[in-house]
Amino acid sequence: MHPERDECAASGYCVTSRGTTRWQGRVWVDQMDGTNEDPFVWSRPWLYSYCKAANLRRKRQNTGPYVTEGSIIVFADKEQAKQGSLLIDTVFHVEAVHIWDGGHPPCSLPASMLARGHQAFKRHLRFGMPGQSNHTGSYTYSAAKLKRFGGSGSFIPIGESGEKISIPFSLLRRDLQVKLDTHLRYRRLPPILLTREEIGEILELTWERTSHAVTSIQEAGGRTRDQIANKNCVKAGC
Repeated sequence: MHPERDECAASGYCVTSRGTTRWQGRVWVDQMDGTNEDPFVWSRPWLYSYCKAANLRRKRQNTGPYVTEGSIIVFADKEQAKQGSLLIDTVFHVEAVHIWDGGHPPCSLPASMLARGHQAFKRHLRFGMPGQSNHTGSYTYSAAKLKRFGGSGSFIPIGESGEKISIPFSLLRRDLQVKLDTHLRYRRLPPILLTREEIGEILELTWERTSHAVTSIQEAGGRTRDQIANKNCVKAGC
């Protein structure tokens, strides 16, 4: 759960029931104000490092689940959830876990992302370094690519009319409704741990409402180094 996202005009690629195609429309993303965007969805792969991540179980312990390869994180609007609806802006399927080393971004990420001129470094990774923000870099998760409509992978779900996907709690199983309602009573809302069955139920309802599963975006009206790289990558079929 998170505060309301910023709306941004974007273009890129999406997966539909007919395959992969170009896309243009609106997305809902973390504030683009230069203070750290998380998850960062303007690069390939997408990255997630700080926001709420400190409250997630991020390494193996004696008991209990933790975030690792294959984990699925659903980002939804906190205030809308308190009103009884999951307003979903991003589904983040973890492909790899990258560990920071002494305040330095993980060397296991693509080398291009670690360059100081790269958008992922300037707008995301640098904020985990000492003296940059209140966040301390510890783990960065990179997103798995969505390969087919309705399959596993990361995407921004967009409805037929370009709207954000909304799932009323009333459509969920009663036990899941109670679980969400219970967690939403907290003033400082922690992440809500879901079982595979519960996350599967939410994803099934999300896919029923999704017309375009956006997988790659660039800000409309501008061309950055990331955008050119993304375009070349798509042409190359990667």
